[in-house]
Amino acid sequence: MFLLIMIGTIAQCQSKMVAVEQMNNAQSALYSVAGVPDPSTTHEILFSIKQNNVEDLSNILNMVSDPSSKYYGKFLTQQEIASMTANPDGTAAVKSFLMSNGVTDITESMNGELITARAPVSIWESILSTKFSYYKPLSESSGSGSVIRTNQYFLPEDIAPNIVSVWNTVQLPIMIHH
Repeated sequence: MFLLIMIGTIAQCQSKMVAVEQMNNAQSALYSVAGVPDPSTTHEILFSIKQNNVEDLSNILNMVSDPSSKYYGKFLTQQEIASMTANPDGTAAVKSFLMSNGVTDITESMNGELITARAPVSIWESILSTKFSYYKPLSESSGSGSVIRTNQYFLPEDIAPNIVSVWNTVQLPIMIHH
């Protein structure tokens, strides 16, 4: 009986994970997996926070750009845009999620729309329910070294709605051929 209660409690504490993003197959075809990073290797990840009122901002942009509108040329300042689109609850939720999972090196952009976090690969693998690898370009002339990436990541369903994208996960550098 005690074991069943314990298992039920553990299950309630764990959020359901949802698949968020996968690696682009066309881009990944230009790379090969070149091993796995040491679990203690520090990796930087950027979280793009979902902004509020994006549709309203788009409507304003259309009005200030339309010569027939009475708002034509009355552009918003950067601060007005930031105030309108800020998502302080989303930023706080993502920062809290990261801190509660052992990430301590966290910075945010001036308006909270981007969170940069550095942690060992082992922490990212746990948080994102994934495995990271080194990806190396197939072309020697690309001038690019290997990067730490994964082919897919997951986020808890209660955190995922606050995030637009998680950078330095499935995105590979664009190959430029000379």
